[in-house]
Amino acid sequence: AFAQNATDAIRCFASYVSTKLKKSIRKYRGAGVLAPPRHSLFESITIFAGVFLVMLALVGFNHCLGVLEPEFTYEGAWYASSICIIFALTAAPVGQPRQIFLAHTWCILVGFIFQQIPTGGFETMFDINKIPKVERVSGLPLTWKQAFSTAFGISGQAYLGIIHPPASSLAFIFASEPTWKFKNLLPILGGDVIMVIMSMIILNL
Repeated sequence: AFAQNATDAIRCFASYVSTKLKKSIRKYRGAGVLAPPRHSLFESITIFAGVFLVMLALVGFNHCLGVLEPEFTYEGAWYASSICIIFALTAAPVGQPRQIFLAHTWCILVGFIFQQIPTGGFETMFDINKIPKVERVSGLPLTWKQAFSTAFGISGQAYLGIIHPPASSLAFIFASEPTWKFKNLLPILGGDVIMVIMSMIILNL
């Protein structure tokens, strides 16, 4: 009887492990969802031309802003992933104008809020012991601010239904760098307008 019970237990455990492995393999394969198909040579050339023109306009716009007001700018690199989605994954819901504008605004707002939380003079929790107790200031370590802001940025996009993956980095960036102010939202949205209008024109030629 003991041997039979032991055998049944082993079989049950083996079945459980086998089921878990099969599920893990299916998840690893993307649950049957295939990767985006290859584009034709002509489509790739169109993508190249569209990306080049839009990025050139964004960089030029940022340069003009920098001449007028050095702090009233953005980083052109922030738009690279968005442009990739717009031109290479045109039908993707996450690349629609509504998603772009709202996700950028949300993530910048989240990052700016976390930027206001003092770090206490240390980047990680391990740095606390390096500062004498009499000199310690209450605050949230920079690494925690970065992680919290990114988590809030992404989970908030999911809850609000405004997911645009490239925007997520803005929560991290604004929480990390005090040089980026809330007023930078305006030039960033200005860049969004340029990107969306130009891409719509190019894609509908």
